[in-house]
Amino acid sequence: MSSATITTELAAGQAALAEDDRATAGIVYAYTASAVFWLLVGSAYGTLAACKLVWPDLLPFEWLSFGRIRPIHTASILLGWLSVGLTGIAYLVVYRTARRALFSNGLARAGLWLLNLALFAGLATLTLGITRGPIEYREWLTPIAALFAAGSLINGANIFVTLLRRRTEELYIADWFILGSFTWLPILYVIGYLPAFDRGIGNVVIQAYYMHVVLGLWFTPLVLGVTYWALPRMLHKPIYSYALGVLAFWANLVFYPLIGAHHFVFAPLPWWLQTTAIATGIGMMIPSSPPAPTSSSP
Repeated sequence: MSSATITTELAAGQAALAEDDRATAGIVYAYTASAVFWLLVGSAYGTLAACKLVWPDLLPFEWLSFGRIRPIHTASILLGWLSVGLTGIAYLVVYRTARRALFSNGLARAGLWLLNLALFAGLATLTLGITRGPIEYREWLTPIAALFAAGSLINGANIFVTLLRRRTEELYIADWFILGSFTWLPILYVIGYLPAFDRGIGNVVIQAYYMHVVLGLWFTPLVLGVTYWALPRMLHKPIYSYALGVLAFWANLVFYPLIGAHHFVFAPLPWWLQTTAIATGIGMMIPSSPPAPTSSSP
């Protein structure tokens, strides 16, 4: 092979890499911009809700009543700001650790459209007072929640296939947590929105489950996945122990799902559930944050 051919191939490879960088950066920026928008929306509604606790007669309009703006605030922050923002950063981490272009930029953008469509639909219905009832953090109507779940499933599948096609031999610990979060979220949504659990003691149990699992098996793994990638790069040192990271992954999965019932100790729930919640709460003492890096990160 001539030197001219080698030079041409190297130039083509660098051009393709630069194009992949631009495409991925565009997706990350789109998710980040959407997340910032929902942060502003959620913060505005949260500030108004806080003011109404002090001045209940402030802006006495039905569509701005406390009971309507509070769930808008929580949905915009939890599902808009955090979920959309962390998904965008997860795409960046997966792109860097897999050392390969995303499986489908189109799927990534479709996922963002579905997430935003669900968020706008939730904003509209909650403003009109249309909800599933007094079920905290699950106020969205089921079809709207299904839209959000569809967007998350698309993103999860896109990330999964990208990692299947990775150029690295091992799966970096950051990818473990990111894949875990997108695996657990559909399970959480299906259980949280089963109509059989919308009333009675079953609703109390599922409420405890949903509130904690959405934090411990959705937000926490995404944040840890991003941290395991970003922290070593910031400090220019590798993670101290890959094995401890795997231990944190499995400890989080084992101990977190039943921990939510600790909110209802001495409530009319089965004693075994209350006891299990306390025991698993103690189990969460196992460190689940990245150990301090020690000398280059992948």
